[in-house]
Amino acid sequence: MRRGLPSGFGLLEAVVALTLLVSGTLVLYSWINTSLRSLSALELREQRLRQRQLAEQWLDSLNPMSAPQGQQRLDEGLVLEWRARPLESPREVQPLPGGTRTPFRVALYQVELWLRDDRGELIERSLRLRIGQERDPLDLGGAAGD
Repeated sequence: MRRGLPSGFGLLEAVVALTLLVSGTLVLYSWINTSLRSLSALELREQRLRQRQLAEQWLDSLNPMSAPQGQQRLDEGLVLEWRARPLESPREVQPLPGGTRTPFRVALYQVELWLRDDRGELIERSLRLRIGQERDPLDLGGAAGD
């Protein structure tokens, strides 16, 4: 029997190697978990952004003078609610060059918006200023009675 240097790994070396391996694995899993959480949060933000853009596109067609309040179901299970309050009385639009009167009247409105999901959870609440317009009936100068 030889009493010099021991051959192979001892128990202490194996424990140290396993400890290093487990520590490295825990760091790696922690990093992956953080990345997955960040990805999930980013996907949620992207979904909310798409929902807001959809609501903004629909809002572009809203005329608060003809629909001062209401509710509209949008795609993706969204519900847009609004209530408009006039900030001024309707007034005639400035005449065209040459003094030609236009048939439109306009007013400035404050529009309060609520964007909700299917469960009724509030996604966004905001205030906007919008211009409402209406058209006066055309005056054909008595042509209907001729």
